[in-house]
Amino acid sequence: MKLLRNSLSVIALAGISALYGCAPVEDYHYKRPDLTEVDHEDRGLQSAEVIEASEMLAHKILALPEVTQSTHRLTVVFDHLEDLTHSRQFNYDIFLERLKTEIAEKGRDRIAIVTNRRAFNEVRDRELDGAPGPRDDFGQGDGRPIGPPGANPIQPDFALTGKVMDLPNRGTNYYHFTFSLSDLRNRSEIPMGYDVRVRR
Repeated sequence: MKLLRNSLSVIALAGISALYGCAPVEDYHYKRPDLTEVDHEDRGLQSAEVIEASEMLAHKILALPEVTQSTHRLTVVFDHLEDLTHSRQFNYDIFLERLKTEIAEKGRDRIAIVTNRRAFNEVRDRELDGAPGPRDDFGQGDGRPIGPPGANPIQPDFALTGKVMDLPNRGTNYYHFTFSLSDLRNRSEIPMGYDVRVRR
């Protein structure tokens, strides 16, 4: 009798193992959540908002007359996104970075993205042998940074900056993003907005 019980236990365990081995892996812990869907177990801004905002803004920018009617490929430098929220706890530059990749992928024939000058100079001075040194402030020139012979500095057409503000309530938080495409030649700007309300 004892032998029969042990045999049945082994068979039952084998059956359970086979069942779990053949079942599709649909459990949340094994399947990555969809980036474009809001996870109702989370709070605040999520990946869905970053993706939605960047795709919408890239579409708007690439459809602007200033872009579609330009006779040359425009150059745009991305700056930063100013945090004007109440908490000021996060770095919202992820919205600009995602927007940058969207424009690079979908509008490369119309817009050339150029590196921020300060960041470019820091990398160049650190990595290139014989890179331009510091300013000549001792009368050995005109006071401008010394560049390599034949250097042709890039003058971007536009700069893209942003601001984020929020209106927190007891259960939700409303965010308003303003992205501005500023013409560096005449200081005119084209503001574009993105709004979202999330659970706190």
